[in-house]
Amino acid sequence: MPSGTVEAQTFEINAPIEWNTYTTNEFIPRFSILTSGIAGYDWHIDKSIIDTLVELDSSGNTVNPEEYLHIFAINETNRIKDLPYSTDILTFFINDYLPAHLNTIVYNNKPTVATSSDAPFYDGSNPTEIAVLEALTSDPENDILDYRWQHVGPFTNYENSVSYIPLITDKLASTTNVELPNNIVVDSALKIQLEVTDTFNTVTNEVPIYISGTYRFDH
Repeated sequence: MPSGTVEAQTFEINAPIEWNTYTTNEFIPRFSILTSGIAGYDWHIDKSIIDTLVELDSSGNTVNPEEYLHIFAINETNRIKDLPYSTDILTFFINDYLPAHLNTIVYNNKPTVATSSDAPFYDGSNPTEIAVLEALTSDPENDILDYRWQHVGPFTNYENSVSYIPLITDKLASTTNVELPNNIVVDSALKIQLEVTDTFNTVTNEVPIYISGTYRFDH
């Protein structure tokens, strides 16, 4: 079993895992963690985490105040989720290692996602105009993140007579280039959507690409 520090009902082990050998009938600390990549919290240690997990009524009040006392929150990262042993260890920890009165909830926080472009405006008449888009992300668990860029509109001009089809060169990278259509003759804003997933959660964010630049779109 990995060694670790124990304080009340809170535990967190950073890599590397250290295995200890126990003899038959030897006492094992009840709240030792079983593997790195998992951390546990109760309401004594971090009430703000438990606040996000308890059941609330339509007014935002806790349905059962006693629930605070019996929730044990396990924060999981996708850095161990798909390893062969991770599911077995987590299941064993919940079913056979935690006190029966605890309501165990496994959770993972959403990543924070923003986007940026390398210029405020672009020249629609330039046949080689390229916008560079970057994902600005952070994740509370330092999860491995997957990216997906796509054009979500508009697809034509206001008369539906001209198609606007930008070319996204690398749709699965955190930074990508967008080759802009050169048939835009009036000020336009193309919308590019970024989708970020950490296995547990998906977050989207849109970045507008302003083309021509004779008008301040944000005013």
